[in-house]
Amino acid sequence: MNDDARTLATTRALDAPRERVFAAFIDPARLARWWGPAGFRNTFEVFEPRPGGRWLFTMHGPDGTDYPNECVFTELAGPARFVVRHVAPVHAFTLTITLTDDGGRTRIDWQQVFDDAAECARVAPFAGPANEQNLDRLAAVLAAQRAPGGARLVEVRSYQLKPGTQAAFHAQVLQQAVPLLRDWATDVVAFGPSAHAADSYHLVRAYDDLADLQARQDAFYGSRAWLQGPREAILAHIESYLSSVLWLSPESVEDLRGSNGSDA
Repeated sequence: MNDDARTLATTRALDAPRERVFAAFIDPARLARWWGPAGFRNTFEVFEPRPGGRWLFTMHGPDGTDYPNECVFTELAGPARFVVRHVAPVHAFTLTITLTDDGGRTRIDWQQVFDDAAECARVAPFAGPANEQNLDRLAAVLAAQRAPGGARLVEVRSYQLKPGTQAAFHAQVLQQAVPLLRDWATDVVAFGPSAHAADSYHLVRAYDDLADLQARQDAFYGSRAWLQGPREAILAHIESYLSSVLWLSPESVEDLRGSNGSDA
């Protein structure tokens, strides 16, 4: 069979280093922000960026229609290349992404090879433009990460805990919640019991911007790993919480990280 008849391909030059582009593909919170054509949103149920790992997600169309998807990672050679096999429920294809360094910029080669030439021909009129919109959204996400001076958006979340539960809460955060957050590529800067109140606790996380915060937290708190993991045990100790956000320089973020009094 002629591979050209089964293939949709495009190339784009992106104004970002190759490592950052690769991270935008394998970090679920960043990927959820731009994956799909214009107007689509995503909910990731399972995301395992490793050879043989699964990727289960639902794309939400602008008209409210849901499109479930199932994929498998077949190759991951970061930051140069990765391959994903789309297996269900429709459109069986293999997507190969190749990233080439170009003096601080990145050339991306996007190749989508369908199992069936007739299927490729049928979807090409909308899949081709959709792929270009996908890359438009990726370029916008990469541009948004270039905050002036490299500033980070820092969220300080303060918890009021049920009386007498601070030690148990800290143990659960230290042993379960923080490792899970870091598995989901969240930058946990600091956490630990309050220095001035017996039933208070703080968690400090850093993000690229407000959209990154929202997407990353939506991805994490909607994940199966959190919902079926430590969520109930941790929430059982919380009476209320308050979040504040502020911009800090990279140096201030590192100072805050270095002064962390927890067991991080």
